[in-house]
Amino acid sequence: MIKTIGHSNHPIGRFVDLLKSGGVEAVVDVRSTPYSRRFPQFGRERLAQSLSAAGILYRYEGAAWATLVTEGAYFFLGAVALTVFGHRVGWLALVLRPALAAAVFAAVLWAARGLPLLAASLLACAAFAGATVALRIWDRQERALILEMLRLGAPQPEPLA
Repeated sequence: MIKTIGHSNHPIGRFVDLLKSGGVEAVVDVRSTPYSRRFPQFGRERLAQSLSAAGILYRYEGAAWATLVTEGAYFFLGAVALTVFGHRVGWLALVLRPALAAAVFAAVLWAARGLPLLAASLLACAAFAGATVALRIWDRQERALILEMLRLGAPQPEPLA
């Protein structure tokens, strides 16, 4: 069972008690910045130590993993909506290429986990962008728009009427 919790402003002992009373055996921290100036007991290292001392497993994954899962869900639901409204969807092509690009993103992010968060994220994003190009995820119009933006800056909006 997965539960969510925020640390609020509890003392660390109270927070650990809340976790234990809820039957929590492991905490996966998905905060993009796992530190708090106001509540230093919830900084990544101190939290890991406190939870370990209480017999609770702590693992930091960062917000990027949660975002990857969320984006995958949105992508899938968008494809389902297209099908429901009568669009023909080539599921294998639709899912496989973006999934491979996402796997590249995840692999680079995991490999760069020892780097500062911003550096690891930038590397993973660059790898994802390269994978989307190599896997030809973008259609002809999208590629033309991207090339135009790279050459000229943001495209000018077309009149609506």
